[in-house]
Amino acid sequence: VRRLGTATAVEAAAAVLITIAAIVVRFWALQNQPGGLYPDEAAEGLSAQSLLTIPGYHPVFFNSDGGREAMYAYLVAAVFKVFGSSVLTLRGAAAAIGVAGVVATYVGVRRFGRGAALMAMAWTAGSLWMIAVSRDGFRNILTVLVGAAALAALLRWGDRPSRWSAALAGVAVALG
Repeated sequence: VRRLGTATAVEAAAAVLITIAAIVVRFWALQNQPGGLYPDEAAEGLSAQSLLTIPGYHPVFFNSDGGREAMYAYLVAAVFKVFGSSVLTLRGAAAAIGVAGVVATYVGVRRFGRGAALMAMAWTAGSLWMIAVSRDGFRNILTVLVGAAALAALLRWGDRPSRWSAALAGVAVALG
């Protein structure tokens, strides 16, 4: 078993602490804060519920609520299937995606050094906008996760060009 160097252990501990902080601020009192349900959140929840209850209903784009892409609704539908349909599970899905975005930011920026990766991760974890968007059921929280994943995939492709890394980068960018 290879022992981790001191710098690596400190980096890992810092990343874990930042992730825990991101989890706390995104899930703390999520059942009652923010209060109420915004119309756009309701539309996302209704679309997810429709995916689960209407046979053969599998759109790529929803016409309702001004029109929107379907990826977030499919993710919420999966969460509803496992945990049940509620405002808490709708917002919990966004909070979990927000935490995944914090981790993905670290992965995307790590190539530029430990300090840069930890600072980007800490900023993503503590940014007021990132926290607020993670605590409601809006689909725009996907931009952080997908953007960081696309960055990581593109950098990997640039570092180690191959068909596999090109395909991975293409998929990540296409999701964005």
